[in-house]
Amino acid sequence: MPSKKESILCILKVLQNYTDKDHYLTQKEIMDYVYQDYGLSLERKSVSRNISTLIEFDYDIVKSSKGYAMIDRLFSETEMYYLADAIYSSHTISKENTKELIDKILSNSSLHLKEKAISLYKNEQVSKSLNKQIFLNIEILSEAIEKKKKVSFNYIGFDDNGKKVYKYQGFRYVLSPYFLVNNLGRYYCLGCYKEEYGPLSPYRIDYIEDIRIEDEDVIPFANFKSKLPSFSIDKYINEHIYLFGGNVISAKLEIKGPESIVYVYDWFYDKAKIVKENDEIFAYVRCNEHALLYWLMQYGEEVKLLEPTSLRKQVLDNAKRIVGNHS
Repeated sequence: MPSKKESILCILKVLQNYTDKDHYLTQKEIMDYVYQDYGLSLERKSVSRNISTLIEFDYDIVKSSKGYAMIDRLFSETEMYYLADAIYSSHTISKENTKELIDKILSNSSLHLKEKAISLYKNEQVSKSLNKQIFLNIEILSEAIEKKKKVSFNYIGFDDNGKKVYKYQGFRYVLSPYFLVNNLGRYYCLGCYKEEYGPLSPYRIDYIEDIRIEDEDVIPFANFKSKLPSFSIDKYINEHIYLFGGNVISAKLEIKGPESIVYVYDWFYDKAKIVKENDEIFAYVRCNEHALLYWLMQYGEEVKLLEPTSLRKQVLDNAKRIVGNHS
């Protein structure tokens, strides 16, 4: 049972749990909640004195004719809902981790706001990762990157029945990790598996299991300076809209009409150069070749690839195979 010295903490918790900009408590109601939740009896003077102390320590507690309320929180109501929605919408985070994270975000909010937020994560139909260790994986990879040490791990694949298996019968990958990135809501580690395979291969962090930091130092990223003379991770991500390996190319796209420009901006943002020539709209972009091919399969009705011609042939060949598969 809390002692008298803990009364200020009990009052703080009551204000956090039961008040917000729309809900106030009188001194009597605060005393009742403190007794109900913590079994501690308080006097009115004690409530007033402790609230004054909390205000002196910069807690945003407001007094009005309706009583007292804690207004400012770690997150605003809008920020709280946005973060909760973003976490719940993520396919990478497991259901268990999703609930834990959202509960932490809501922990600093009043019960009234928590009730309003429940609708954000009630739907059980959102597909989720089965890997509950994603945060542990991120922590270990971050430590390995900081210490410049290699990591080893098993990598998840699927058999003919769709059941989870380890790739290559449990073969342990050994990787020099360099960067952790978020791409389309999925988390990747970019690193070097073997120098002959190139400096940066993407590995889904939620597909990594049984990860360990090795004693061996990473292959220095500086070794790839000749292959990546002006490397920037921001530039790399902008040019790899899907995290595929391969060359980055310059491409020219013909856009169907003004209403289709949004599809280019959605993916390339201000890195795309949009120009109008002879009443036609074109976009100039730089992108990973494989990723651009994949993107064109999605937006082929809205844009037309003009250059390079080598990629145009791949687009046509892919389209023919798709028609063949569905005919």
